[in-house]
Amino acid sequence: MTAVVPGTEIAQGDESGTVGLIARTDSGAARVITAGHVLIDPTLPVRFPGTGSSPAFGASQWIDDRVDAAIVGLGSNTWVNRPRGVNVTITSIRHAAVGDVLSMSGATSASVRRARVKYLGQHHVGYSNGSGLEMWGFVLEPLVAGQILSAPGDSGALWWDEKTGAAVGLNVAGGPSAEDPGIWAFACHIGPVFDRFALRL
Repeated sequence: MTAVVPGTEIAQGDESGTVGLIARTDSGAARVITAGHVLIDPTLPVRFPGTGSSPAFGASQWIDDRVDAAIVGLGSNTWVNRPRGVNVTITSIRHAAVGDVLSMSGATSASVRRARVKYLGQHHVGYSNGSGLEMWGFVLEPLVAGQILSAPGDSGALWWDEKTGAAVGLNVAGGPSAEDPGIWAFACHIGPVFDRFALRL
């Protein structure tokens, strides 16, 4: 059976996104972290394509001005916190800083994306149902000119520091968009995600 790792697909109904990270609850139970707007219905099964299993273990979702995140159980699947495409294990979490060079492995992206944190602050996130939210987090710009950082299906992917193995943010959105023609990605900080769901590595 293939292990669930950061950067692989997670799906529910017609929605699909990316496994961001696996963390533990206070009781020690493993939980997959992804974007809240990916796991929209806690009554529907959650699938980890390619693992041979389709667990339905109570997704919990939280979307507010600091967090767009959800957690769900792994069922019988094995897991490793080594993002797809790199030989780095995630061992800690930290806050983003302007100028940080971070990496992301999205389920839709063909390769690992590397980007620089452009600014910290609020960003308008528009959702497919027409709603929107001013969310706190950080905006990233590509290191490679013209490279798209975040494609549909990359929601929930982890932005991490390859040098230290630290998780930094959870991918929420990307552009160009109607509001911003530039190339960018937006992530919420990982610390508030851990706080909201009482998680630890």
